[in-house]
Amino acid sequence: GIRSGIVGEIGVEFSPIPANESGRRQLGEWLTRPDHPLTARVMANRVWQHLVGVGIVETPSNFGRLGRPPTHPRVLDWLAVEFVESGWSVKSLVRQIMTSSVYRQTSLSSVAGRRRDPRNRWLSRMNRKRLDAESLKDTLLWHADQVRRATGSEWGKSKRSLFAAPTRSAPDPLLSLFDGPDPHLVVPRRADSTSAPQSLFMMNNPAVVSTAKTIVCSLLKQEGGDNPMIETLYQRLMARPPTTEERRLASRTLSESRELRRRLAGAGAKTAGGKEGPWEDLCMALLCSNEFIYVD
Repeated sequence: GIRSGIVGEIGVEFSPIPANESGRRQLGEWLTRPDHPLTARVMANRVWQHLVGVGIVETPSNFGRLGRPPTHPRVLDWLAVEFVESGWSVKSLVRQIMTSSVYRQTSLSSVAGRRRDPRNRWLSRMNRKRLDAESLKDTLLWHADQVRRATGSEWGKSKRSLFAAPTRSAPDPLLSLFDGPDPHLVVPRRADSTSAPQSLFMMNNPAVVSTAKTIVCSLLKQEGGDNPMIETLYQRLMARPPTTEERRLASRTLSESRELRRRLAGAGAKTAGGKEGPWEDLCMALLCSNEFIYVD
């Protein structure tokens, strides 16, 4: 570290450091001064990167001359000033970004937009993002009614990922597959991969299958025919009603699954699921869909 006696030589003005202190408090006060040129901008850029997909400065750990220049410097400066004036409130910063017209754009691109802004550097559309590993895991736990809200030292697989204790000997397979960070390293920007093992995990992992069974179990308690249940399933998993075409495809999926199970039963084969089976097939298809895993 830098000896407290020479900080003045490099142009850094700290509060006087008493002989019985290390200087850490003074360093913290200097870093969080409202007129500090970096702290608020770095934090605003990190939050923007998390929400939008790419930071205004694409090198979040390097704001110096060796890093990338900001694509929208005035936006970054404005966010930094608002962040400080809100009392360094991250919640306020998140709200400002998420209610902006930039964040609320569709991720669909036009021919003209792709031609003029192929890398989306100027944010002509929203970046399409996959749910991060923790959000995907917590979403599956929530749909399976397995989220444990207990706090403290009661660890377990059903706790929200934010509070789960990482284990070196048995890392969570979902977090590893979906680019969860190494908990022992500083990861300023995560990888965003798309691989066959991710799809196979969603199709075959017992936890995902169990989630589908839990959803269907509560769904079958609803009275009415297939159409109201399809409506409920889409509202629960996609947060929207199905389109006419999706309703038709869902009905066809149920009919084909039921017919297949009747044929297998007639041939003497054992079929799992009974009445729940066709609905579990449909639910698994929705859980594995891009719309469930990605944020448009």
